[in-house]
Amino acid sequence: MGPAIPIGMVAATLLVSLLDFSPALMLLVPGLIGAAGAALLVAVVPDTPADKSALPPFGPREFFSSFYVNPRRYPAYAWAFASRFLMFSGVFIILTYQTYIVSDRIGYGGDSTAGKVFQSTLLLGAGSLAASLLFGLLDDRTGRLKPWLRLAAVASAAGLVLMCVDSSFGIFLAGMVLIGVAQGGYLSVDLPMVSRVLPDPEHAAQELGVYNLALVIPQMLIPLYGSLIVGADDNYPPLFVVGAVCSALAIAALAGVRGVR
Repeated sequence: MGPAIPIGMVAATLLVSLLDFSPALMLLVPGLIGAAGAALLVAVVPDTPADKSALPPFGPREFFSSFYVNPRRYPAYAWAFASRFLMFSGVFIILTYQTYIVSDRIGYGGDSTAGKVFQSTLLLGAGSLAASLLFGLLDDRTGRLKPWLRLAAVASAAGLVLMCVDSSFGIFLAGMVLIGVAQGGYLSVDLPMVSRVLPDPEHAAQELGVYNLALVIPQMLIPLYGSLIVGADDNYPPLFVVGAVCSALAIAALAGVRGVR
């Protein structure tokens, strides 16, 4: 998962920079490639049908209840969810507003925007790829998870604070490298962590699906409150501060994941 996300981001931004002559193609081509990839996956992955007679009844009530895991009964799982949610509330602030930061805050508008976004995404992807491999190796060698998760969250906070300091493109690129390290490093270690505190390993698919919502919900919420913080004056530093605070709180939430070093 660590390498796949930045590779997809870099490839998509490269396509967008090559298709900047047509806004329609900039939006449609990456999406169509993603849809084709998903269709190919479904077509080629072997799937043995389950024995329906061995499955319990499954209706709307069971479906909606599957999205809930009791945090009082399973506090370690709940704190792991909270840490991931907070961590990516920081990371996705930059990924959501990257284009606008480049054009509005830094000043690369018009035809140069797509090329500059590609450059920054390339550095983010490189940092993410390197960290996903390195942090996974360190996890295996040391047998410890939390120190590397904390380090990833520190990298996220540092990248966001750095972007508050100056609006130059060089500072932005340095911050993007740190955000990439945070993203790749955290994703390579937090799945091993949560797999050790699942409420019921017999329902691992459901519980990991719920855990994935901690990655999805921030992407939905950030455009809602981010636009209120930035405002009409394109005031991005307060938004960076919010992201840095979220990253710091992600470190604090890890203390509640008992039973994992």
